[in-house]
Amino acid sequence: MYERRREFWLNYFRGDSKFALPNAVIHGDVAKVRQLLTSGTDINKIEDVPWSSDQYGTPLHVAIWCNQIDIFELLIIEGADFNIVDEGSEGRPPDTPIRLAVRLGRRAMFTRLWNAGAERKKYPSDWGQGRSLIEVAASEGRADILTDLLSWNQSWTHAEQLQALTAACRQWFPDSVAALMDKCSFSKKELEDSMHMAVTGEPTYHDREWITVHERLLTLEEDSLRQEGILIMLLDEWDRVAGADGVADEPSQLLDRLLLVVSISLFSIAALRLLLERGADPNALNKSTPLHRALGRNFRVLKQCNEAGVEALLKYGARVGIKNDKGETAMDIAKKNGDTRMMERLMQHIKDVERAEEA
Repeated sequence: MYERRREFWLNYFRGDSKFALPNAVIHGDVAKVRQLLTSGTDINKIEDVPWSSDQYGTPLHVAIWCNQIDIFELLIIEGADFNIVDEGSEGRPPDTPIRLAVRLGRRAMFTRLWNAGAERKKYPSDWGQGRSLIEVAASEGRADILTDLLSWNQSWTHAEQLQALTAACRQWFPDSVAALMDKCSFSKKELEDSMHMAVTGEPTYHDREWITVHERLLTLEEDSLRQEGILIMLLDEWDRVAGADGVADEPSQLLDRLLLVVSISLFSIAALRLLLERGADPNALNKSTPLHRALGRNFRVLKQCNEAGVEALLKYGARVGIKNDKGETAMDIAKKNGDTRMMERLMQHIKDVERAEEA
């Protein structure tokens, strides 16, 4: 997503004298930048492309966008204001240079601005409150910067820490979750809410503004493991917090609730198997069972059920004959969908169970 915008600038600014300074910044032309600043070009002008919803900020913002570290340093030395808030753009809130550096993972630039005394909580005047730097780092998967922020400053509020955890869980960034779990403490309820975010969220892709279901299938295994890794950390911490008083709580209801959610998604197969291994009930009933949900045509584009989920649930003892709140069994769902493959699989499972009981 961010790289595509940089390419847009390269094409738009090229050869336009109105954008001489940002054009020089984009191309890393140190001599040209010096010349323009010496001739009186405004070092803090916010560039605005009239027919575009994107607002590109000051030359310092542009240097961060395009990762031009030499230009970035020159602008700071020449007195660039590093606390100006840009106008934001579609899908991106307004940013100061330091927040933009965090968002884009420019660690050296972020460190330079931090050490130079950049404001850490500068937001537009019409904002009641903004996203903290740790939330931005967590939501963008910038775990190295997040670790720096948590180590260098102990004054982050618990609300900011929780917002950061929520963002990292919702967008499946396990390294960000690990950094927060290492430095912060959360209650059982907060951990449970974070698990819910992890099972209902989906991964973020920095190289694309949106992604099709078919494209997601190409990274299904990798993404599924990201979600599983987050759940492992949260469940382990939940167990630790629950047992801190010497009496560990029973996690079965929590596991059952999570299983009912992940059973729908073929993109959550690793999480589904993890929950079953941890003791989630494959026959937990809340209007329907996980097996009912896995058999549903939940991905209309693909026109298929969560077949891998069905197999895992059957392996862990899911019963085919349980009825949902509409009186339908798993076989009824497969028949309704015209899924002969699943009908045959369920029938074979029924026969296997009967043979095992007779043995």
